Amino acid sequence: MKYHLLVIAVVSVLLTSAGVAHAQQIVISTFLGENATKIVAEKVMMEAYKRIGITMVLRPLPGDRALRSSNDGNVDGELFRKAGIEHLYPNLLRLPVPISVTDFVAITKDKRFLVDGWKSLLPYRVGYLRGIKLIEVNLVEGTISEAVKTYRQAFGKLESGRSDVVVTSRATGLMTLKELGLTGLVILEPTLVSIQSFHYLHVKNKHLVAPLTAALQQMEKEGIIRNIQEQAQAFQH
Repeated sequence: MKYHLLVIAVVSVLLTSAGVAHAQQIVISTFLGENATKIVAEKVMMEAYKRIGITMVLRPLPGDRALRSSNDGNVDGELFRKAGIEHLYPNLLRLPVPISVTDFVAITKDKRFLVDGWKSLLPYRVGYLRGIKLIEVNLVEGTISEAVKTYRQAFGKLESGRSDVVVTSRATGLMTLKELGLTGLVILEPTLVSIQSFHYLHVKNKHLVAPLTAALQQMEKEGIIRNIQEQAQAFQH
């Protein structure tokens, strides 16, 4: 009798542990490589998930593939995207609290012009990271552009004169220039556009929207999201 009770207890513990382990981990897709917005978003969401008892695991993928993967439910959600992406990918649910603010800028080597919106890029050859929908949809028709897989490629083409401008976030641009040791490139002013980024969940995880939103709202109230953003910006300079 004691033997049977012991077996039942062990099986129960194993099943419970397996269920808890599964419930406590969530897989979220994001861009390949490192950029400043991704670093901020990862830190913010790691903390938010931790507060509701879940460990977030990132699955880096090429930009378009990441979105398709999250929309198809192959992963549990998307780390960060701008508002409105849910209209193109209807299986994604946007959490209402912004997790980062990103300034997109034009970076050049030997071109100097006043940035006056996306139309001011029209005369130039523009490089950017593939999969960033904000850039893809805002480039004015007729702009000569090329999407590449990595920031190293984008800035390599700019440095060698094969492109005139790289469009990226200000923080990512500063981080990449520092990493590659590039000193002859200039960030043009003013900012092209400032965009808030949001976390997205696949509809299968809609039960997490409320607790995650509450966690993010509390983090916002405590100033944690702002502090993470400021620390990331300070690191780039």
